[in-house]
Amino acid sequence: MLEVRDLKKYFALSGGRRIRAVDGVSLRVQENEILGIVGESGCGKSTLGRLILRLIEPDAGQVYFGGEEITCLSRSVLRPKRRTMQMVFQNPFSSFNPKIRIGAALMEVCRYYGMSIPEGRERIERLLRDIGLSSDLLNRWPGELSGGQLQRLAIARAIIAEPSLLIADEPLSALDVSVQAQLLNLLDDLRASRSMAMIFISHDMTVVEYFCGRVAVMYLGVIMELITAAELSRNALHPYTRSLRASAPRLDVFKDSVEESATPIHGETPNPHVLIKGCPFAPRCPQAQPFCTDALPELREASPGHWVRCSLF
Repeated sequence: MLEVRDLKKYFALSGGRRIRAVDGVSLRVQENEILGIVGESGCGKSTLGRLILRLIEPDAGQVYFGGEEITCLSRSVLRPKRRTMQMVFQNPFSSFNPKIRIGAALMEVCRYYGMSIPEGRERIERLLRDIGLSSDLLNRWPGELSGGQLQRLAIARAIIAEPSLLIADEPLSALDVSVQAQLLNLLDDLRASRSMAMIFISHDMTVVEYFCGRVAVMYLGVIMELITAAELSRNALHPYTRSLRASAPRLDVFKDSVEESATPIHGETPNPHVLIKGCPFAPRCPQAQPFCTDALPELREASPGHWVRCSLF
């Protein structure tokens, strides 16, 4: 359904410096698949999601959706195709206009995609039933609702047009743990009932491991490892992936072999506008060797479907 080839985005700073937000990312998403993108804050996860939908324009690379390259399309040609690609943004409080009632905000989306008012009302009421909210909320202002209610409504707004691809950008970060579990179940039910593919962006390795089928681990704009969630706990190879799992809080007393052999990440993420020669994780990697700073390793297939960017493998 989706193929990303060598996508790049650099943001210019003063003094001729640049931030390499996304630096040559390639990946594929199959129909009905949930691909997780995980990494520390500032690794380029959200920028990648916006680049895929062309909410921001890439500096290089291609995005193919349904076999068609969309990075070369004009805005007028891309506009009708946007109904098949939607996004749930990270902060539900900022993604709704505080001066527009909820019903009007949802109806605005319906009218944008050519629905009549009766058709839009029917679609909105059906979606509210699907997400477990009362139609009474349509007359309320965004500021009168909780974060959980607003995030459910943001999900409803994103799937009004019945997209085939949904990008969820940190949809749980501002919510209580109990609400997070409800929204995860809601997203999975909506995806299964509508046969959607999904890109689930998060910094929480535990949630991604539970919810996604495959996981792409990002660090400073590049993918360090691409692995199935089933293999993540027992066969993660990259030191960064193993350290992320070791840093995640867990309640279980008995840990698997991967966690026992890994140590939590220490130190801060390097300044993103300072170009690091070689592997970007080398300055923090407990297994770094002198040759790790020679050149950026290629993303190699260590086993069928398991890709890793590390000179040690």
